[in-house]
Amino acid sequence: TVDARINDDIDSHRVGACAVRVMQSGKTVYEFFNGADGCSVFRLASMTKPITAVAVLIQASKGIIDIYDDVSKYIPSFKDMSVGKVENGSAVFDFKAKTPIKIFHLLTHTSGLGCMDVGALQHSKISPERSLSLSSVVDFYSETLLDFEPYTMQYYSPGAAFDVLARIVELKNEKSYDRFLSDEIFTPLKM
Repeated sequence: TVDARINDDIDSHRVGACAVRVMQSGKTVYEFFNGADGCSVFRLASMTKPITAVAVLIQASKGIIDIYDDVSKYIPSFKDMSVGKVENGSAVFDFKAKTPIKIFHLLTHTSGLGCMDVGALQHSKISPERSLSLSSVVDFYSETLLDFEPYTMQYYSPGAAFDVLARIVELKNEKSYDRFLSDEIFTPLKM
């Protein structure tokens, strides 16, 4: 059961505390708390990723995009990416990627985009101007080197992969990403 798993994780010190609430039709159908008092504050991080994944899957379910499409079908500048390595504190070309980045690579953290040493080094050099819009930051990512050949390994992409996915959603809907989220996810779910 969920209760047993939570208790085991707490007893084994994998987590310090856990709070679970499942709601259906506005009513709580399951609730379990252990290891924390009612005044505890929890850090909730990376919630843009599941929201963005839902946005992509909405588009896929409507036949607007296909998760097996190359990213370059939607953003041509992602065609012919290269893999890099870090040498003497700089990201340098290593080899031309054989596999094009696909949407599902971005969803599953298997794209090689902005996820390890090469990605972190390049991201640290982005200018404030390039960070001002989703469009300009994604254009920046298309000019960067990958950390590895797509789909040869998995490594968490803290921002780049899901920024690219958000941009694809935006491009296919001719409305801003935040407007799409509001119209398709947040408003219908009363969030």
